[in-house]
Amino acid sequence: MVTSKTAWTLAQALDLIRDLQPIVRELHYHITLGGGVLHEGASEKDLDLWLIPINGFESNAHEICRILIDHLGQCQALRDSPDYAPDAFPHAVEMQQFNYLGKRIDVFIQ
Repeated sequence: MVTSKTAWTLAQALDLIRDLQPIVRELHYHITLGGGVLHEGASEKDLDLWLIPINGFESNAHEICRILIDHLGQCQALRDSPDYAPDAFPHAVEMQQFNYLGKRIDVFIQ
């Protein structure tokens, strides 16, 4: 059972994804859920979101990152984070960590 104020539940993740999806869809992206929230229904650590271009559109990761900053606040690069090996996600163009309402979100953009 998740008890901390910084934990993510599946319901909270879905609410956020549903709010963001129409915005990123305009740039031909889709949001997918990963990590503990997907597999366990909650996470004390973070929310893992993947953003992938759809329908054969080319990556526009930098613009997606700008939009996410507008909605989630400032971020920091995850490439240098001790939580992930530098080559852990070679297909991610951007890897950013957000602190949204006191909760951690790790975002991987293709």
